[in-house]
Amino acid sequence: MRFLITGEQHRNPLIKAIILLFLVYIALFWLTNALMYFHKMGLTPTSVIHYYLGSEEDFTEPVTYQGLLEVTHFHLFSMGILVLILTHLMLFVPLAMRAKIWLIVLTFFAAVANEAGGWLVRFVHPGFAYFKIGAFLLLEATLAALLILVSATLILGKRDTHRDPSLRTTYQGLIPVLILIVLSGLPSVSRPASAQKQLTWYTGLTMGTHYSVKLTELPSEIDPKSLETDIARLLEGVNSLLSTYQSDSEISRFNRNLSTDWVEISPELVMVLQEAQKLSQLTEGEFDVTIGPLVNLWGFGADAYDQKVPSANQIQAAMEKVGYRQLHIRQSPPALKKARADIYIDLSAIGEGYGIDRLAEFLEAKGIHDYFVDIGGEQRMKGQSPHHTPWRIGIERPEPGEGSLQRIIELETGAVATSGDYRTYFEQNGRRYSHIIDPRTGRPIDHTLASVTVIGQTAMHADALATALMVLGPEKGLELAEREQLAALLIMRRSEDRFVEKATTAFAHRFIH
Repeated sequence: MRFLITGEQHRNPLIKAIILLFLVYIALFWLTNALMYFHKMGLTPTSVIHYYLGSEEDFTEPVTYQGLLEVTHFHLFSMGILVLILTHLMLFVPLAMRAKIWLIVLTFFAAVANEAGGWLVRFVHPGFAYFKIGAFLLLEATLAALLILVSATLILGKRDTHRDPSLRTTYQGLIPVLILIVLSGLPSVSRPASAQKQLTWYTGLTMGTHYSVKLTELPSEIDPKSLETDIARLLEGVNSLLSTYQSDSEISRFNRNLSTDWVEISPELVMVLQEAQKLSQLTEGEFDVTIGPLVNLWGFGADAYDQKVPSANQIQAAMEKVGYRQLHIRQSPPALKKARADIYIDLSAIGEGYGIDRLAEFLEAKGIHDYFVDIGGEQRMKGQSPHHTPWRIGIERPEPGEGSLQRIIELETGAVATSGDYRTYFEQNGRRYSHIIDPRTGRPIDHTLASVTVIGQTAMHADALATALMVLGPEKGLELAEREQLAALLIMRRSEDRFVEKATTAFAHRFIH
């Protein structure tokens, strides 16, 4: 560094080139620091808040105290060395001393404020995201000004050594520091990690809810726009098969058909109903897709009445139309037969899972083996996320409104479904009535079990089992889950804001938070 002071760089082109390359090196790190910030954290208050406080949508956890401490220590160390060198070089830039002092002080302030901003967002108030963004922009601007001024001094050959010649000797000790910076790296948003893979993300509406499809590294031969169209078309097909909200769907046509003879249906619908019947037998009728008349009576179905408590006579009349044994299935040729004309099938407890499985099979047939599919909060995933890690799934705390996360789990391959009483309900006379109906009583469930999460091989199976365990309740549900070796998490309500959880043996090792 002493060459900048003595002017030797102007007499020796090689030395001048070496110093210029070093400044280019710093400039590149300045640029990559900005790019990594935009990529990892973004430049909006919402993205900064999600980075530090976590995001339920992306299932990311808040930054921990230990993690933030380690990153801050690394940033201050590396940034301190960089700013120290640049500000020392600034002393020999032909600029008014007061201007140089202000620029140096501003740079140091911005470096400290940038780190402090993260702590303030995480532990004081999310509104400090604006402070964090402002400090980062100020730091990038002051560093850019330092780089430009030092580079211009070097290139134009002007220097300001007359102000304090004794400073010349101080730069001989900075050569080891330069080597340290080159070897250890300069500041970034976080420690270097393996490059993230490209994420392709599709969202939309289906089955009266939202869907989300996240794909890691699409094969090069697949056109993303065409794939999006194919996904939407596939989900439209599932709707036309299973949706009771679509009057021309296959299941709606069967429900309107008052014949008690065999009615031809598609092999796909037979497959779904056969799975439903197996679960009905497993749960001794606690899971039952013929529950449609009761769901409508309580105001939660496609042909719903007003949401109010029906009379005992109305409940009894609806219960006479319910019972999985009143529905007969023929596989070949595929057909259904009602024991009575007013049987009404409601596939809402299994349909979303079926749609997810269809999407997963479609993606794998396309050669896509790293995916995360979500429909209405039920998921199926395979492979790895863009971060080279298993997919993360958030399990909601069962509270009305926008609840926080109760648990976070990781899964590379499988399906996750959650059923709960806290999202869809109505209240009458101070009492809450859930949309989950017990076919044995004809009434909404009335126990302490608030939500059930099930991990399975297929989303359809997990979806139906989560509902079945909710109907069974905390004791019988846990008993069945352990007996069948299901990976299930049951969350019980002890008060309006206090919960306890019980995980089956197969589920317990899944927790990461």
